[in-house]
Amino acid sequence: ARGCSAKTNLQGDGGLEVEIQTTLVPKGGLDFGQTTLSQRNSTQKFASVENAQLYIAWWPLFLKEVKIERIALDGLHANVTRYKNGSSNFDDLLVADGSLNGIDFEIEKIRVLDSSVNYRDEAADLALTLHDLDIETGKIAHAHPGDVKAHFRLESDKPRIDTRVKLASRVLFDRTTNRYELANFDVNALGEAAGISGSVLDLRGSLIAYPATRQLELDKLAATMTGKHDDRKLESKLEL
Repeated sequence: ARGCSAKTNLQGDGGLEVEIQTTLVPKGGLDFGQTTLSQRNSTQKFASVENAQLYIAWWPLFLKEVKIERIALDGLHANVTRYKNGSSNFDDLLVADGSLNGIDFEIEKIRVLDSSVNYRDEAADLALTLHDLDIETGKIAHAHPGDVKAHFRLESDKPRIDTRVKLASRVLFDRTTNRYELANFDVNALGEAAGISGSVLDLRGSLIAYPATRQLELDKLAATMTGKHDDRKLESKLEL
């Protein structure tokens, strides 16, 4: 069941170079070695990963269900760009939701370790970098609440930002009502941001989104921030 491996170099609108080892039983598994993905019609690198694992249960596929046992990404590094015209360098990777109608997805666990993301917004003249990114989730499935934890270091030159962030939340999505929720999120940030040094931010609440109607709901939002600006102590609180 093991031992099927290959190194593939695909060239088309984009470029993919990956070494794969497969497992057939008892679960379908793909173990990717070092992998790189270039941007569409370009030699510029969009993303790379040191190691990735994906395991899928076979039987649910016959019932039009995709049950993913585990997704693990180690050393993921991505370069995301939003251009002045509003498009991005990953638009061609997105899947229209209508193409997934009738298929149920269920992911038991997602783990992302030692990763980074470079984000550049040309319209806003903004560049952000997420270092030391770690993410872990519980079960992610339709109408099933799942826990999410993450921590990372956020950096930017303009405005000046150097902050370590921790967050935890419970994620829930319902495709029948097109409802997505971050319940009881808890965000803590410590560092420097926009001229405020030694800043500490605590943010809690719940966020509900309805993309179809472009509607957002905030519930029980509470935020506190302390820090220093030009040797003056700052403290702010917000409850909503």
